[in-house]
Amino acid sequence: MIALLRDPSGAKVQDAIGFLQTDPAWRLASLGAADESLRRLGSPQTARSARLELEPSSPQLTAVSDRRGLLRFVIPRNCLATAGSGLVTTKAGLGALLPRLQAKRTQVITMRPMGLITTKTGSESFVLIARATLPDGSRIMLPPLKGTSVRLPAGAYEAWACSREGLTWQRLDLEPGQRRDLKFAGPAQRLQLADNSYLSPEDMPALSLREYCGPDFGGKTNQLVLRGNALTAPLISWLHGAVTPARTASASATIDPQEWPPIKDRRPRELEYRLPASAPNATTLLGLVRKDDDSFRLVAYAQNEGGTLRMPACPPSDAWLLLVAPSHAPTAQPWPITKNGSTLRPEKGHSFAVNARDRGSLPIIDLRVSYTPRDSDAATVIARTDAAGSANFGRVTAPGTLRVSDARYANQEIKLEEVPAKRLSLSILDGESLTATVRFSDGEPGKAIVVTLRDPKSNMRPRERSIVTDVDTPFTFGGLPNAYNLLLIATAQRDGKTWSARQTINSFDAAGVITLRNEDPVLRPTGR
Repeated sequence: MIALLRDPSGAKVQDAIGFLQTDPAWRLASLGAADESLRRLGSPQTARSARLELEPSSPQLTAVSDRRGLLRFVIPRNCLATAGSGLVTTKAGLGALLPRLQAKRTQVITMRPMGLITTKTGSESFVLIARATLPDGSRIMLPPLKGTSVRLPAGAYEAWACSREGLTWQRLDLEPGQRRDLKFAGPAQRLQLADNSYLSPEDMPALSLREYCGPDFGGKTNQLVLRGNALTAPLISWLHGAVTPARTASASATIDPQEWPPIKDRRPRELEYRLPASAPNATTLLGLVRKDDDSFRLVAYAQNEGGTLRMPACPPSDAWLLLVAPSHAPTAQPWPITKNGSTLRPEKGHSFAVNARDRGSLPIIDLRVSYTPRDSDAATVIARTDAAGSANFGRVTAPGTLRVSDARYANQEIKLEEVPAKRLSLSILDGESLTATVRFSDGEPGKAIVVTLRDPKSNMRPRERSIVTDVDTPFTFGGLPNAYNLLLIATAQRDGKTWSARQTINSFDAAGVITLRNEDPVLRPTGR
């Protein structure tokens, strides 16, 4: 993975330091963001969970740019990662976010002056854990930064800041060269964390808040201090095989710490399942519950304890058990009908890979594809193509369905009765497209207008697609079905007011111009 670094004048940037978090070559769709927590639980930093492993690996990489301005991240031989995102900075204060670098492809990155984040006095030491959100909605989790001040490239961030006053949670919008002061203020609440629990924000599962317990951050042993907006952040705990619902920790009237997770969320391990002697030591069992939108929420997990998997009781809902093991295919089965004491057998499955080409037989990069075993959508695997148009699913079982679900191309489904022995060749279709522009009803100019295309019936995959555009700048949504009935929504903030537009379109319409109107009420004189 290579980035070609240039400063604002176009000159080469030497000795820049880069950080890259690689993406796994494939992942389990049902885990969603919980995938990050599972990988964290199995990392060397948390030795208590050394037997918990997820395939494939997704290591963090570092690199330094050479005299030609080339920042080259070397992928380990045993790593199948083909893309990654991160950050690059210089001692002179230049920086840039690295949005999804691809292996075997060089991307030009322009580095600009970074913004400064500090405190009002500039003398208070803190740790900043930030996640950037790019205009296309993708996110980049950055490594922790420490000091009395830190620098970040311009952008929109969600940040947790930790000092002797506790932890705060805030959003930061940085411009090049801008200074922003952190505020460790507001009501505070102490949380007494249960031994061996893992705690993270619901929306940032890779962040272990336990690391910010203790005197250095305003608390005692296993004690966390949340302050200000951090009290409104939904938190998730992992403890004794159970994953709690998201909870917020409101400030109490007393100075006593709250037990966390709350007692009502602590569930004993009541069930035991067996593994055959041939099962890998790192076999893991995951408990899932289907949500209203057909996605899944992780509610339980178990590690192999000498051939036994111990789980909490099955919840009264559409629940599934997902069995994963190194060098084996993921398999899922309904939880309510799986008897206590049953033997769960990991299946070897078969290696599965595809090659994707467009109408001109050129490789398609970063195409989103998925594979679902029959009647087991909890075991769906998602992969993306690399610079050669290839995607690897690891090991899977058949029969099943291969799907192309990428916003740039038409949806496709291919039924497979068996896993192909060779890479499966895919010919990807463009689909229909929709082009339009946006304007304000008063004719004023404007930027950063978010336009979202949504399928109310959820037949289109992904069912919702977004783009950021400016007034009178044409935007295009591609990969649409031949016949569609879709909802187009545009929103913008201007002069402290919200402007929006909603329009239903079908395949026979020309969307043309979308007109945004002021949502905020106009107060009229009452005459009193």
